[in-house]
Amino acid sequence: LTDNSSADAVIRAIPEKKGAGDYFAQITRFDNGTCARWASFPILIHLPGGTQDNWQKVLENAVAKWNQFIPVRVASASEPADIELGWINHLPPRQLGLTNLEVFNGRMRVTVYLLRPTYYLASTPEKTLNQVALHEVGHALGLFGHSADSADAMFPLEAPSGKELLKTKSLGITARDLNTLKRVYQTPTLPVGYQSPHPYGWSFGCISKQKTR
Repeated sequence: LTDNSSADAVIRAIPEKKGAGDYFAQITRFDNGTCARWASFPILIHLPGGTQDNWQKVLENAVAKWNQFIPVRVASASEPADIELGWINHLPPRQLGLTNLEVFNGRMRVTVYLLRPTYYLASTPEKTLNQVALHEVGHALGLFGHSADSADAMFPLEAPSGKELLKTKSLGITARDLNTLKRVYQTPTLPVGYQSPHPYGWSFGCISKQKTR
């Protein structure tokens, strides 16, 4: 899909697997049943500057995985972007990532906060960032809700042990994720002039109690 892809072409290109189900009922809906989704493509995302190489590759890989199904690309620092990613050293207990959505005059502003892996629980391996990044970018692209199926990228919780998570959970985008994404983009977007009454937030967390490192 190219920069001048129409929204209809994008929607048609998102794969759909009959019988796999979805979690569209869990996606936040707005005025008149609309969804907060992007209407022009590619969706541009800013990655945080000064990121160490191994973490940078994880973030780029998360964007690349979603780009297989919906046009999204990393924007240069000089380009305006739809989505801003940033590192943060503190989040509410048990959270590893947080996506915030605000809407001004019908325009979405999405900010993703990723906890630096150096601040993870001692029991949570650094490579958990792979799943956190995939999950939070999924939110930013329009999956503003969570799945109850732990196999899906948009399942919200990590297992008590990061090692258990990596043994039991897929690190990819499932058919249910894609079925839900397609339904989101088949739904009318926010009306012109819509203002969000407050910021909305979705997170990826862990069940274990957080410890200071």
